[in-house]
Amino acid sequence: MAVDKGYVVLVTSQDLGRGDDELGGALAIKFLQELAGAAAQPEEILFLNSGVWLLAEESPALPHLRKLEEAGVSLRACGTCLEWFELTKSLAAGKPTNMPAIVADLAAAKKVVTL
Repeated sequence: MAVDKGYVVLVTSQDLGRGDDELGGALAIKFLQELAGAAAQPEEILFLNSGVWLLAEESPALPHLRKLEEAGVSLRACGTCLEWFELTKSLAAGKPTNMPAIVADLAAAKKVVTL
């Protein structure tokens, strides 16, 4: 298990916030865009549940996620979630992971920001 990771972002949905889904989707994209340009970037972003859709082919978040990845941010998608949504072959950024690794990464993080 890694020790003392920097901060980790946990993305639990393809939408940000509750209420209007269209607005939530736009907010998620805007958040990732701003994060990609931020001075303090996370060490890792973990994607669960419908959050894995953000890493799929044709996702409007891909340019921002690829920029983060190029900057050294690790992007990890829940493998069970990818299978559930039949996105395993559509993963366009990041790498699949599993729940034991997600739990270990969260436990090792100094701070977790959950969306």
